[in-house]
Amino acid sequence: MKNMFMAILICSISIGNLSAQEPNRNSAKAAKMLDQTFATAAAEAGVTEVEMEKLGKEKATSPRVKEFSQMMVKDHTKANEELRSWTKENNMTWPTLPATGKNNHKVLKDKSGAEFDRAFMKQMIDDHQRAITLFEDEVKNGQNEEMRTWASKKLVTLKKHLAEAQQIYNELNK
Repeated sequence: MKNMFMAILICSISIGNLSAQEPNRNSAKAAKMLDQTFATAAAEAGVTEVEMEKLGKEKATSPRVKEFSQMMVKDHTKANEELRSWTKENNMTWPTLPATGKNNHKVLKDKSGAEFDRAFMKQMIDDHQRAITLFEDEVKNGQNEEMRTWASKKLVTLKKHLAEAQQIYNELNK
């Protein structure tokens, strides 16, 4: 009887220890999922930006818009390459152009001249505002130190892009 009581006690303690460890496993898994969700959203935004900026290089009539587009292609291509490396290391699939990106691309493609330039720069402002919010959330809440550091560095660049996009947009609307 004493041995059975000891066996039950040991089983109860073991089960209790396992249950106490389960939240840690779940929270670690949830943290990894948050970083992966960020990486996917950032990759989709990056893919979209490169496609939009190629269109800007092609269709813009304003030299400032063309210069901005060229800078964006360079900066976002580099960021995408860095992010692609991380997603590959974490066995994630690199996304294609999302539906919203396809739709925005189509809307802009149908415009021309000064109308295109203004609409393009407005889209760049909107896209960068969304990206900044996304990256700020990762910096604040991300669990993967490497990803948080990367997001923090890219956040500085995104804010510069936004400021320049706003300046160009304002110039185009004078």
